[in-house]
Amino acid sequence: MRSGIVRVLPAGFAWTVQSSRLRTPLYFATLEAAIEASWQHARKEHAGLEIRRQNGTIRLRSAAFEDIATATPGAAAPLHPDQPVA
Repeated sequence: MRSGIVRVLPAGFAWTVQSSRLRTPLYFATLEAAIEASWQHARKEHAGLEIRRQNGTIRLRSAAFEDIATATPGAAAPLHPDQPVA
């Protein structure tokens, strides 16, 4: 069951991870730390993931993890920070 979207958003000189299940945003000094935390939350919540750049444009948007698990074989999966780009 999809629970929504976990978002990584710029917050001045920091980054936040926001989700409907988090009462308050989580703050991180680096984008890398925020992305790692957002992947963990998205997996746990079976949620989609959206990462924004400093200028507000979308850097990455992925389907819910449950949707990926049931996707058609050969369908594109979202990029993970540890996954090499082809």
